[in-house]
Amino acid sequence: MSEFGNLLRKYRQLAKPPNAKKEGITQSHLASLLENYSGLPNLNKVSISRWESGTRQIPSDRRELLVNLIRVLVDTSGIKELSEANKLLQFGGYALLQNDEIAKINLDWVDVRSNYQIKQMIGSTFGKLLKKYRKQARHPETKGFVSQGYLASLIDGSNNPTISASMISRWETGSRKVSRVERQTMLRLVYALRLCDGLTYIKEANALLEAGLFGTLISKEVEQINSWLNGKILKFDYSTVSPTPPPSFGAPLNHVAPSFMAPALPEHGIFGRDQFLSKIYNELRLNEANHYVPPLALRGMGGIGKTTLSIAISRLDLIQKQFPDGILWTALGETPTVRLELDRWGRALGIDLLAEPDELACVERLRATLLAKRVLIIVDDVWDINSGRYFSTIGGLNCRTIVTTRDVEIAQNLATRNRTLRVDLLSPNASFNLLTHLVPEMVADPKSAKLLCERLEFLPLALTLAGRLLADEADVPSRMRRIVTELIERREARLQLVQPEGRLGSKDDNPISLQAMLGLSVDRLDKIDLERFAMSAVFGGAPLTWDINAAAYVWDCSVDQAEATTSRLIKKGLVERVEGERYWMNTLLVDYAKELMEEMNL
Repeated sequence: MSEFGNLLRKYRQLAKPPNAKKEGITQSHLASLLENYSGLPNLNKVSISRWESGTRQIPSDRRELLVNLIRVLVDTSGIKELSEANKLLQFGGYALLQNDEIAKINLDWVDVRSNYQIKQMIGSTFGKLLKKYRKQARHPETKGFVSQGYLASLIDGSNNPTISASMISRWETGSRKVSRVERQTMLRLVYALRLCDGLTYIKEANALLEAGLFGTLISKEVEQINSWLNGKILKFDYSTVSPTPPPSFGAPLNHVAPSFMAPALPEHGIFGRDQFLSKIYNELRLNEANHYVPPLALRGMGGIGKTTLSIAISRLDLIQKQFPDGILWTALGETPTVRLELDRWGRALGIDLLAEPDELACVERLRATLLAKRVLIIVDDVWDINSGRYFSTIGGLNCRTIVTTRDVEIAQNLATRNRTLRVDLLSPNASFNLLTHLVPEMVADPKSAKLLCERLEFLPLALTLAGRLLADEADVPSRMRRIVTELIERREARLQLVQPEGRLGSKDDNPISLQAMLGLSVDRLDKIDLERFAMSAVFGGAPLTWDINAAAYVWDCSVDQAEATTSRLIKKGLVERVEGERYWMNTLLVDYAKELMEEMNL
């Protein structure tokens, strides 16, 4: 047993929770308290046992876990003096407690000269923020002012009868310390403020918690709060970051600044994706330090927003804090220049790969460099498994990788079926909000706006291109109305919507039509499957669906052949399976298929 383990066991056996008759808490009890304080999952009796026996050591970079361990032991009277806390850290080879850490554990231990100042700072900052958020809040039913009493009742729920209006008042004035409050109570406070729209973003919640020295929310806690909200959610805030943050003053000369390679978000922002971003964030499993987490794949048809989602997740403040060594991003496209992209990543990480003989040698160098780093790796627009694998396999245990592709087979090869998320279309409401954000004049004609969203089948790219076109013509209302009518009634008008800047990640920046972008997947079909895709136009788009027998009849082939073709169309992102054994094709792909039918005289 190690000296650290011996001392930890001693302090645990001296601990005495409130209302307990005798000293000593079990390893299970300590793990439960520590999980509640830190919000970290998967802490149990085995974790404590290994720490005490010396068979497992808490990594030195898990500083918050160490501080919370001491905080639990202090609150249960296992540790009574600052010297005892520092002795435990010293025996484990850890740095001694700093003033800000001491303040989280016991303000009475803080150096006398700064004690009063720190108490005032904590109470004042937390109180001001809490009061600000409460003043912004509105009663969910009456839409009126939220009183301290009502806020306290929301925090209470059924398990927390100790919160009162007077306590909220003391928190706001700073006359009562919040550092001794259980973390679960703070989560309920965040829930109550979000329920009443006092705050909206995770970033706002974290500012409040950090002001009270509670640290920031982890993904498990965000998920818990969202489950209480039952529909309304804590939203992500897409913060603007500099392309390459400068190194701090005093950094060594060979210091490499964290690299941020992801492109900018669309100028109009992102609509209706908060729930999906939360799902991506949770699937990254950021709480599992020093543990291999397979890549995560986002897959879906062209124009559905996979690239935008990958950029959005990289711009979250929470993500940038989790990955202090940077964000690596590449868009491979249909004809990837693998070596050039690997060289670009090497330069971003401060290593020269030009002397390496081939791609595999470059990958090995990158893998060695990333072994001890915390980097988010995003491999966008993958069309070939082998090309994608050069980039998706280089991360270390504390890196995470996101892959985006239209192709089901690529997604499942690079990330497994279990780690593949299908990106869905926008909701009708989010589609309407996106269109009217781009073209405010459409608000005056909601019927046409909603009909246009339906005809574009809620596809983000199509809505964006249509919105830009209409915005350009909005100063001549009659012309804008005529274009709206054409987009609703004529498939040619929809398919010829143009993206002037070309595809992100493409080797050229020539304008590209919606038809051409959809056609990138269709062009990869063989002759027989191409004809069958074209004939699928007879099935129509949503809400119409079809089954294998109907496909075999229309395609004039056997059921086995129809199953095989349907499988290949699904893999290319051209068809989706809906409930049971029925299948569906997006309306814009139906438009494309009709064009092909005419060209092929089918």
